[in-house]
Amino acid sequence: MNPIELNLFVAFCKTFIGQELTIIGGKSKFTLQNISENDFYYRVSPDNIRKQHIRYVKRVLDQYAKIQSINPGHYANITQNAAYTLALIKLYEKQNPQPQSV
Repeated sequence: MNPIELNLFVAFCKTFIGQELTIIGGKSKFTLQNISENDFYYRVSPDNIRKQHIRYVKRVLDQYAKIQSINPGHYANITQNAAYTLALIKLYEKQNPQPQSV
C-alpha cells in the first residue's frame, strides 16, 4: 500500500478539530484540539493536552503503509501518541478507501 500523503491527511484531520473521537480499541476518548504548522494537539482529559510533532505523524503514516496494523504497540518505537494518529488514519481510510489490487 502507498503511504497516505501527509498534506491530504492533515487537511482531512483539520475537519475533526474540536470533535470528540475514540482511540483504537474504543476504551478512551480524545479531542483533536488543534493542528498547527508543526504539531497535532490531542486533549485527552480536561487538564491534559498531548502534543505530537508532525514528523512523528508522518512516520506513523509511513509505517502504517508498510505493516497495515492499527495496533499502537507496533508504533511504540516512533511515538507514545500512536493511538490518536491511528484513530485518525482509521477515519481517513473509511472515507477514502484504497482501491483493491487484483
